[in-house]
Amino acid sequence: MGLYEAVTWSFVSASMAQPFFVGTEESWHQLHLCNPLSKELGVLRPSILPSLVSVAQHHQKYGLAFQPIFEIGPRFLGLSPESQDEHLAALWPIKKSESWLPNDPNGSKEWSFYDIKAMVDRCITALGITHTSWIRASQPWYHPGRSGQLVHQKDGKDMVLATIGQLHPRLNMPFFGAELYLNAWQRP
Repeated sequence: MGLYEAVTWSFVSASMAQPFFVGTEESWHQLHLCNPLSKELGVLRPSILPSLVSVAQHHQKYGLAFQPIFEIGPRFLGLSPESQDEHLAALWPIKKSESWLPNDPNGSKEWSFYDIKAMVDRCITALGITHTSWIRASQPWYHPGRSGQLVHQKDGKDMVLATIGQLHPRLNMPFFGAELYLNAWQRP
């Protein structure tokens, strides 16, 4: 779908990780490393999104065009093996780069929630997953009116497969994000 793959550390700074963490104070402290590589890599990431945001901010700092990127890797919610899961995250800048508009110079110059949703829906369709529906997302790092989560009915319960949306304005990070919770998916 035209996204570039990124490979980043599983560690981020506490200031980057905190907005993407939902849990107890005890589990937050468990994510802090005793002997970090540096202050900027002192916390196990609770989501891959902070790692991708760091890549985007690095590009912007040096005036480089930022293309949509994704990464597949672990996220951490605590120290036990059950609190680590496989995760796919992707990040899009709000404004499209020129390379995304070669055939349609009059097309939209910005990504929208529906562009991101269409890409996630293509993944779902390719995997043959059915009985899904989109509902409002509840994660605090997403804009409340520009986010959603994909749920799958299994045994009478809603299982969250993916979450997408524009990052919350209070984060001052002008990006769209998508997170696919791969451990929740039934693999074909």
